[in-house]
Amino acid sequence: MNNALVVFPWGGYVYSEVPKDFDLQWACDLIGCDLVEIVRPERFAKGIVMLVDEEGMLKDSPKLNPFGCWAYETEVNGGLIVGTVIVMGEKFGSDGPTLCGLSKKVLNEVRDSCIKAINVYHWEDEFKAKLTLMGILK
Repeated sequence: MNNALVVFPWGGYVYSEVPKDFDLQWACDLIGCDLVEIVRPERFAKGIVMLVDEEGMLKDSPKLNPFGCWAYETEVNGGLIVGTVIVMGEKFGSDGPTLCGLSKKVLNEVRDSCIKAINVYHWEDEFKAKLTLMGILK
């Protein structure tokens, strides 16, 4: 139950065990960035978050992450998700929110729902066309 789902821009994914002494540097190292942003996609159940590269769009050749964009509802709010993303849990205690791992079963459900939605909407071409019309992609 202490896993994270790491999703790459090209659609591949791996599971990563969340260390007991987890900190955001672990996430930065896994993503390959200097600063992560914790986003709470509306399309995920409460308590499931996505860690993304905060400065991803500033990189030389940012790679669109279809999984991340769908989860983040880019087609609604215009915010692009680029690079590798990490899906993990968030629990709330007396000290506030804390990031945590999830079971592979829950992570598989999240992954499968995103993949199914992307495939149903022929996401890649139609979505890029819509973002271009919106002026988000060039």
